Amino acid sequence: MAGAAEENPHASDPPEHDGLVLVRIDADHWLIHDSGHPTTDARHVVACIEESEDGMDVVWVAPGVPLPTRYRTAGDILDDLVRWREGSRRDTRPAAIASFPPPTSRRRSS
Repeated sequence: MAGAAEENPHASDPPEHDGLVLVRIDADHWLIHDSGHPTTDARHVVACIEESEDGMDVVWVAPGVPLPTRYRTAGDILDDLVRWREGSRRDTRPAAIASFPPPTSRRRSS
């Protein structure tokens, strides 16, 4: 029975990537959980995924996720989500805008 784990790579613990956990709920459906939020928090579920013969369809449950809704693999979804989260963390602070006092006109007396 040693080959059973090889036939089903999802038989072990759910994959986790940067606090995101991919959880298979049945043969064709997955959830992405954010382990940074308790299970009682609505932010815990990030996405619902449906697996079909030609790829993965994603419904982003977390608000404001501007990522595609179609992927080839579940790993691609996690990778893209991690990249987006890392980029959005860096972009949370606005760039500093240099400020200068308004120009003043000086009158010269002759």
